[in-house]
Amino acid sequence: MFIQEHQHSGRRLIVSFSQKRANKDRKDRERLVARIKSKLNGNRTATCNLIGNSGYKKYLIEEKKGEMIFDEEQIVEEAKWDGLHGVITNDTSSQPGQLLNHYRRLWVIEESFMLNKHHLRMRSIYHFSKARIAAHILLCYLAFALSRFVQFRVQIQDQQISHQKMRDALFGTASSLLEDTTTGMFYKMPSQISPDSKTIYRAMGIARKACPSIVSV
Repeated sequence: MFIQEHQHSGRRLIVSFSQKRANKDRKDRERLVARIKSKLNGNRTATCNLIGNSGYKKYLIEEKKGEMIFDEEQIVEEAKWDGLHGVITNDTSSQPGQLLNHYRRLWVIEESFMLNKHHLRMRSIYHFSKARIAAHILLCYLAFALSRFVQFRVQIQDQQISHQKMRDALFGTASSLLEDTTTGMFYKMPSQISPDSKTIYRAMGIARKACPSIVSV
C-alpha cells in the first residue's frame, strides 16, 4: 500500500493506494458494465429499461429524449481512480497509517447499531412509562457490553466468535436436574458442550464439570 498526505482546505487529506482494492474496483465495474450491456438493444435502449438502477446512470448518456447509450469515456475516466482511497481529517497529531486504520474500523460502529437494534431488540420499544423505557435500554446495553467483553476475551486467545455464534453456543449449553428417589438427593447432569462454548468458557476462566454434581434444592 502507498500513502501520501496533502493539505486540502486547511485539513489533512490522506490518500492511499492498494493493488488489492484496485483489482476489486476493476472487477466490480466489469460486472456492472456487463449487466448494462446485456440490457442494451444494440447501442441504445429505452430509458425506462435502465432508469430503475441508479448504479447504471453514471455509464449512460441520454443522447436523445427517452433513449440511452453507453458512455465508453466514463469507463476510462473511472479506471484512473481504481485502488485509491481518501480520508479528510482535522486530526493533526495522528500518523496517516493510524487514521486509515481508524477509518477501516467504522464497520464496528455500524455492526454495533445493527446488533443493538435487531439482535438485542433495543428498538422498537413498546413500554409507555419513562422508568420502563430506561430499564429496557439499560438491559440491552448491558447485554451488548457483556457480548463485546466476551468477544474481546476470546480475541485475546487469537480466536474470533460472532455475536450470533455466541448466542447459539450458550443457548445450547444446559444441565439436567436428576433426583435420586432413594436418597432424595438432586444431581446436576451437564449436557455435552460445543467447541464454541468451550472457547467462551476458557476465555472467561470458567470451569464446567463434565460429571454430575450434587445440588441443593
